[in-house]
Amino acid sequence: MVLASILTLSLAAAPPPTIAPGECVVVAALDGGFAEVFGGDECDKRTLPASTFKVPHALIALDTGVVTDDTVMKWDGKKKDFRAWERDHTLQSAIRSSVVWFFQRAATSIGRERELAHLRAFGYGSQTFSREVDQFWLNGDLLISPREQTAFLTRMFSYNLPIDRRHIDTVKAAMTMPPGKLLNASGTHAFQLVWPAGTIARLKTGNGSVGGERASWLVGEIYSAGREYVFASRVRSTRTLDTTAGADLALRVLNSVAPQTGSTHKNAVIDLWAQGKPAFGVYAPNENPGPRGQGPRPAVYTRDGGENLAMNPLYDYVFLNLEGSYDAAAVKAIADGLRSPNAAGRKTLIVRIPPIREARRLRC
Repeated sequence: MVLASILTLSLAAAPPPTIAPGECVVVAALDGGFAEVFGGDECDKRTLPASTFKVPHALIALDTGVVTDDTVMKWDGKKKDFRAWERDHTLQSAIRSSVVWFFQRAATSIGRERELAHLRAFGYGSQTFSREVDQFWLNGDLLISPREQTAFLTRMFSYNLPIDRRHIDTVKAAMTMPPGKLLNASGTHAFQLVWPAGTIARLKTGNGSVGGERASWLVGEIYSAGREYVFASRVRSTRTLDTTAGADLALRVLNSVAPQTGSTHKNAVIDLWAQGKPAFGVYAPNENPGPRGQGPRPAVYTRDGGENLAMNPLYDYVFLNLEGSYDAAAVKAIADGLRSPNAAGRKTLIVRIPPIREARRLRC
């Protein structure tokens, strides 16, 4: 019945979001129950972080005491690239309006050694720079990939950085966008998520060019129905890009993986079926099959075996056949392996157990 259902769904599958060359989106649930990579190897290519670096930079500035929640930096009165920059700014307004001069001034006060120490402590991208301390995130000196952005955001939103929790909360508050809106240096833009009511989006844009190549980013966190998801979206091109190119890509992909309204489960196969998409899986192989031609040996299933299955991006589920003899240790081992941080996406574990009458007989 399970296989028949899967074959039927595969005939009417909805297409995944279209990802063009130079595009990548990585999405991951903080609880490990969901992870998707759209764009393949593109997601491992590094570019300048541009203004997405304001997220870790704000944490560094707070941690070093260069700025506080109440700091107001004075505009020097000179014309800037955007009108929103031509006024005094707090940390929160500088993040939301992506004010470069605010963070350049902060970087000068932080200094090279403290910047580098925090990059290493955060495990942020290439973790180094050699040129100007007030330009390294803008000129290609510091580099990062979408996968690395997502790894950093996972640590940040899990409060797993060597930073006071209140500083992370300050930056989270600054990244929190009005419903259906995205703020950046050029103004307010529509960002209509089709996620459940009450969803909160914490976002940061970034745009820049190095060597004739432009990168447009959107990174952040989505809080919805009690679960948290981090993501990084980037468009990379040698052609002209809109400043919202990374955001437009993120919106398209995030809406394609939106959780179903009223759904609180963490089951990949149910999510796929609900969206009319196919689910593909594999039987968990016995790791103790014995030589060909000889009688069967006791089946063995290990965490390593489950992890190997989890690393295959083609599988949505793993089928563990324990009809002959239920083995709780085997279920736990495979389940633990499927939760590996190396897993290529979320997997569902389907376990076939002995018939109820057999279970009753064994209990008696």
